[in-house]
Amino acid sequence: MQKSSLFASSNLMIATTLFGGMLYELYPNHEALLHIGQSGDDLKTQFANPLQAEYARVKIREDVPPSKVLALAEQLTAQHFWRESSHLLGRLSNHADQNIRQQVDWLLLKNRLDAYYSTTTNKAISEPMRNAAKQTVRTQLVVLAKYPEWDSKKLMALAQYCSDFNLLPQAARRFAQLAEVDTKKRQQWLITAASSAELAGLWPDAERYLRKVRDDKATVFSKSSTACAWMEAAIKTGQRSEVVDYLSTIQKKLPDDPAALVQLATLSLKIGEPKIAVSIYQKLASIDLRNAQTWHEKVAHWAQSAGLYQESADALDYAQALAQNPAEQLSLQRRSIDLWIKAKQPDKALAALKPLLAHPEYKERVLEQSIRVAYLAEQQQQNKLAVSLWQWILPRSDEPSLWKHVALWQSGHKRYAASLATWEQIEKRFGTDTQITLMKIQLHWELRQYQQASQLARNHSNKLGKTASTYQRTILAKLPRISKEI
Repeated sequence: MQKSSLFASSNLMIATTLFGGMLYELYPNHEALLHIGQSGDDLKTQFANPLQAEYARVKIREDVPPSKVLALAEQLTAQHFWRESSHLLGRLSNHADQNIRQQVDWLLLKNRLDAYYSTTTNKAISEPMRNAAKQTVRTQLVVLAKYPEWDSKKLMALAQYCSDFNLLPQAARRFAQLAEVDTKKRQQWLITAASSAELAGLWPDAERYLRKVRDDKATVFSKSSTACAWMEAAIKTGQRSEVVDYLSTIQKKLPDDPAALVQLATLSLKIGEPKIAVSIYQKLASIDLRNAQTWHEKVAHWAQSAGLYQESADALDYAQALAQNPAEQLSLQRRSIDLWIKAKQPDKALAALKPLLAHPEYKERVLEQSIRVAYLAEQQQQNKLAVSLWQWILPRSDEPSLWKHVALWQSGHKRYAASLATWEQIEKRFGTDTQITLMKIQLHWELRQYQQASQLARNHSNKLGKTASTYQRTILAKLPRISKEI
């Protein structure tokens, strides 16, 4: 029994020696594997992955140079061993060399991202734990903000991470930094930086980034939505006058893109410049023929608000010509008449009126407008136009004051016979009074119809003197003598 036992022990020693030699050949850093503190699971993992074996060796040694610790941590991060990598990086977190600390903090970010993304794919992870993992990423991104210098690849990643994790002020700064590093895509990164700044409510930053794009001579700024984005930011930072100047400049050469034009028009109205919006809508009407009627109507609306009545009326005439619905055509035509009146162009107003005057069914709708046009024609001494309108208006009006106005206007323009006829119509329609009698006497006098004047004066002699004008009293005084001479 003793011999057999000794043999067995001898065999065990030989086997152990051979196995140890094999480990030595496979893993030269054998002291880590044979460390008494290693558990069975640790040894199993180490045998399966040489990188883990190296981690186990470095973990228990204090004399490993920082560069080697950092290199191993980077390898572990690349293989998604984020726990092991983070454990090693803890040694270097307070290293005197800032470059090393920057690399450490970068790898810690990658590890925390790895940890967070693993929670998003594991349904067993609770929402609070997932949020906690997300917060560690955000915290690490804030830590990295203290390092200003990064290569373009890392800057791009940092900017995107900040955007993805809703650290928008940082994202804006990172994209702006990237624009200075990656000059081939400078405009793209500045626009993205501005977008992040806008979302964060950092309008001065957004305006500054977009201004750089605007000032880049290689950019066709007015033809891009970036122009509108810059103007939005400039408006919010109180730079209204600069926006007005810019819009006034590009009016001379507007883009041909309807969407961009709509944005520009909207901004013009936003800063209280309807005149600029009018020119933009006019451009839209000329290029977007499918929606031309809509754009002409917008021209009319905003031109009217700016006091540009002629432009407004012209636009409505264009819109009316494009309208298909009869009711819509009538509405647009009547609006254009009002605008031509405001533009003090009675001839244009009458041109718009004439088609309607020929339709009896429009009598009530256009009578008031016709009267206004007639008054305007009077004011501008366009007597022929006024006469033609009054000839149409009076038979359709039952307003005595309007009839008397026309009769007096005719008399004032020495249209004595017409005036007398109007007064006689007034007398038939509404009855007589002293004013009518006196005006008829005066008109007979002007027409040298002295007998008719005298007859009227004798028939109403008791009532005339009190209300007669000075001129009419003179006529009444002269009538008896002239009647005797006749």
